[in-house]
Amino acid sequence: MGCLSLVLALALGAATALAQLPPEAQMRKEAGNYYLKERRYEQARDAYLAALKLAPDFAEAHYNLGVVYFFRLRDYPRALYHFSRYATLRPRAPDMDLVQELTLQALARIEAAEREDYARALEEGTVEALERFIREHPESPYVEDARRKIGALRRYERALQGWNREAEGAYAAALARGTPEALDRFLARYPDAPQAAEARRLRDLWARQQQEEALAYREALTAGTIEALEGFLASYPRGPHAAEAQSHLDRLRAADKAFRIAEKSRSIPALEAFLQEYPGTPHEGEARELLRTLREEQQRKADAAWQAARKADTPQAYEGFARAHPGHPMAPEARRRAEALRNKARAPEPAGSAGADWEAARKADTAEAYRSFLEAHPEGEEADAARARLRELEERIEKAAEGLPRSKREALERYRRLIQGE
Repeated sequence: MGCLSLVLALALGAATALAQLPPEAQMRKEAGNYYLKERRYEQARDAYLAALKLAPDFAEAHYNLGVVYFFRLRDYPRALYHFSRYATLRPRAPDMDLVQELTLQALARIEAAEREDYARALEEGTVEALERFIREHPESPYVEDARRKIGALRRYERALQGWNREAEGAYAAALARGTPEALDRFLARYPDAPQAAEARRLRDLWARQQQEEALAYREALTAGTIEALEGFLASYPRGPHAAEAQSHLDRLRAADKAFRIAEKSRSIPALEAFLQEYPGTPHEGEARELLRTLREEQQRKADAAWQAARKADTPQAYEGFARAHPGHPMAPEARRRAEALRNKARAPEPAGSAGADWEAARKADTAEAYRSFLEAHPEGEEADAARARLRELEERIEKAAEGLPRSKREALERYRRLIQGE
């Protein structure tokens, strides 16, 4: 799910032909968008479903509902249905490549669930369990194998009707599980059964095969590449490690695609989402380095924008900086300066305003307030007092900074220079 941030942005920003939809359906969809942003996923799902009840062909509601089911509720069959409906309704949508990718991923995860269900049926080792699997997954590629195992179990039961029923059933179950451990449990309980010699031979054979597969699986995991896992699955497509190997392979493939998307977009949120979703994957180092580079570029641009706003020294310049960089440490100062300049433009400065400015600076009692006062009144009668208080505050800041890590001290000094216009 490394493309999660991109998918959510598309979901929340999708446009709709309002004139063709009942207003109530549009309102339900917007409510779903709000709940999705607030991470109230069940409520988002219910709102989108309500919109579709009013307008069954509401394409954006299908898309957003697919996002909720896929990324948040992990209901991949329903996600597949809604992505497919969206693709049918909007076959030429600009995000169709992404929808197709999500559809393929949903199919892959549905197939993974089928593998797990089949593994559980084999573990149970009964005709009923295998038949239940066939009823629940009639189109599964494992159906033919399940039918063969059902046939084998039934033939074995018919051939052993004259033998001890309990031993026969236990041995059949062990064969269906197909593991050395299952045969060990059978032999521990029935050491003298007619099947014991065959059970011992199979146990030793399967144990050797299992050791070979386990070694191959460890080597594939150590390599940690898509190619290594694909090679392992080609050699052991039905082994006990196959489902886990396929899960690892699916994750690596998804991580590779998510990184390519984030790398191409050069988006900080997309890279952060990739690192959160796919830690320990092959592209982690590249993602961290690119993220560091983008953050440094963002910081340089923001610092340069502050210097440009100070040079212009207009309300519009300061307000534009604050809107473009709301998280920058100088954003509050930019808004303050914009407001001060607008107030100054609305009314001429009254006589004796230095006293009012001095009272305002004393009330704020910050280094920035005293600097602003000195810029406006460098020769006023309170200038000396302002400089003395400014030195006192700066000494406190420098003393407090001594206990900070080096990186934070450097950031503090950089912002101090920004404030002073250096």
